[in-house]
Amino acid sequence: MANFLSRLFGGTPERLQHVSRFTPQQQDVLTNLLQQASTGLQQQPRGAQEILQPVFGQARQRFQEQTIPQLLEQFQAGGQMGSGRLQSALAKAGMDLESQLASLGAQAELGQAGQQQQLLSNLLSMGLQPQFETLLRPSQPGFFESTAQPLASGFGMLLPLLLGGTLPGVSSIGSLLSLLGGR
Repeated sequence: MANFLSRLFGGTPERLQHVSRFTPQQQDVLTNLLQQASTGLQQQPRGAQEILQPVFGQARQRFQEQTIPQLLEQFQAGGQMGSGRLQSALAKAGMDLESQLASLGAQAELGQAGQQQQLLSNLLSMGLQPQFETLLRPSQPGFFESTAQPLASGFGMLLPLLLGGTLPGVSSIGSLLSLLGGR
């Protein structure tokens, strides 16, 4: 009751209000992402080399099943099976394969590290954003405050007429009412 009367006579005072910048659903998603990022930082992620091991194994298997037999056929057809050139060709092909696999692994590691760094940067950016905004709510006049000034102004105009005087341009209460939009 006291609050109602306070607002009726005095209105509401100026105040600061904290407003969430996110909906509850967005806040939940943000909290979950930050927890996952924190967990991910504590755990060592699988490296690209480990992830690519099946691919590397398939490449080595194809090398043994296809590349080596092709080289043997070429040297057999040329009659050079016992030459040192066959050994050199096999060694070179094997080194080329391993070099390509190492290069692929290094590129994958760099790409993975870049993606992890970008993800962490994005999550940090989201986590460091202010979650609330502070708004200044101006004071609002109460009912009597907002009606008192127009009533006082009108009464100030009527008072000279009620006391028997006149206002410039107004000869009677009737002419005042017609001026104010009455009849």
